[in-house]
Parts: sequence; C-alpha cells; structure tokens
Amino acid sequence: MGIKHSGVSVEMLVIPNCEAETFDVLDSGHRRQAAQLLKIPHRVIVAAAARIIGQMYKMWDPVTLFDGFYDTKAATSDILRAVAAWPELTTMAPIAAASYRASGINQPTHLVVLAQAARTEHAEKIEDWANGLISGANMDAKDPRLVLRNRFFRDRVVLGTSGGRRSSYNLIAKSWNSWAQGKLLGTLKTLDGEGIIPVVGTEKFKP
Repeated sequence: MGIKHSGVSVEMLVIPNCEAETFDVLDSGHRRQAAQLLKIPHRVIVAAAARIIGQMYKMWDPVTLFDGFYDTKAATSDILRAVAAWPELTTMAPIAAASYRASGINQPTHLVVLAQAARTEHAEKIEDWANGLISGANMDAKDPRLVLRNRFFRDRVVLGTSGGRRSSYNLIAKSWNSWAQGKLLGTLKTLDGEGIIPVVGTEKFKP
C-alpha cells in the first residue's frame, strides 16, 4: 500500500505456491506468527486456542508449557496444523468472542472447550449455551451459564487474562459439563491438583 501511494515503481520478487513449511524460515529477524498467516476471522484467538488444543491432543512433541497448560513455543507449522485438524476452532470462534464481550469469559480457553464439545453428542446444546452466556437473562440462579458469567464478572481481571488460562479453562469445562448433562451448578471453583478437566463426551476420542 505504501508503494501504491508513493507512485514509485518497485521491482519485487514474488514466489507463488510455496510449501507451508517455507513460512517457518521467512523473516527470521522477526518471526511470522501463526495468527498473521491465518486468513480467517478471529485469527488471534483461534491461534491461541490451537496452542492449547494441539498440546492437549499430543499433536506435536516436545511441548513447552506455561502453567502446565499453554504451549509458549509451539512452531508456527504446528499451530497451523492444529487449526486445520480442528476446524471447530474457526466455526466456534464467534461464540467465544461474543461471550467475552458480554461477560469477559476468556476467549481461547472457552474456544477450546467449545471445539471439543462440538465433536460430542452434546453439540446441539451449544446454541442455547451461547445465548445464555451472551444475554444473561431469564436463568435460574444455579444455571451453569449464569454461575459462569458471575464468576468471570467477579474475577475478570485474573480469569480473563493469559495468566489464568488453566483456571479459566477448568471453570468453563465444569460449567459446560453441567449444562450439557442438564445439571444445576451451585458453586464453581478450581481445586489444587485437579489437573485438566475433560469435556464430557470427549473420552471417546482423546489419545
């Protein structure tokens, strides 16, 4: 765009149809991030979610984990491969984004829960789940969606940031599991040493 506005012709090298792996070694002075290469809406949260779901499902090795959960050094090619293997990350991203705007629910961790849920027998419940999180209206005090909303409203500064990814993931997974199984939820908290909460219905396809 700068060249266009300058009105000056510039000769440039263009090489079409490169292999995807080529991008790992381009611009080595400042490495291209996966989110910069994804040509999709919500690409930043999709790439962040791919770092989580990729290591959860052992899509690459080794992993460098932050807080035992988020891979901080996954290769760009690994992230792009995770996005391709989990198209649900792209399709569910608008829900994660809208829920964040409405109640501050962490987007990447919510997206990882949604992507997994979309592959289970409870997938048809995602729409109502999203409507409740976004509106916050006409729900029982123990509705898992309202309980989750209130928890993020209360602790938004901690749970809505990267530092609280594992905690926020577990809270979202617990709430979703209760909602998917038609259960009310009285309290919502994380416990020391509880590990990563599995999304209900994923037992069939986890490695």
